[in-house]
Amino acid sequence: MKGVDFTEKVAKEVSVLIPKLIVGIKKSFFEIEELTNRQIIILLFVYENKRANISDIANNFLVSLPTITGIVDRLVKKGYLERIHDEVDRRVVYVALNDKGRNFVNKFLVTVKKRWHKILTFLNLKEQAFYLKILKKIIKALDEARDEE
Repeated sequence: MKGVDFTEKVAKEVSVLIPKLIVGIKKSFFEIEELTNRQIIILLFVYENKRANISDIANNFLVSLPTITGIVDRLVKKGYLERIHDEVDRRVVYVALNDKGRNFVNKFLVTVKKRWHKILTFLNLKEQAFYLKILKKIIKALDEARDEE
């Protein structure tokens, strides 16, 4: 089988498997009644970046400013985020996790780690290392493809 034919076959199978993976991940990791998937992902983004402005969040997730503003407003209202004005330019507003937000994210990450640990036990150590290597390569390729757009 030629490389192009094999790549086509793998692409076809992956296009069927990835949606199943996404549904499985959503069921396993995002079953939190108080917050939506988007809200959790935004909290994780803010956690990773320490603080972020609305434009950065909107650009990162390719979502409109009004949509992100609404999500952030709800997270502030629920007590997970706080708005912080820039010390130099008071017109610039950042959002950052407050104590409730940090506690939620830390608890969420521990839960995710435990669930991934359980899932990874279905693979041997060599497969686990290979999975991690491939996952990092795919994420890098996705980032590069996005940067080219």
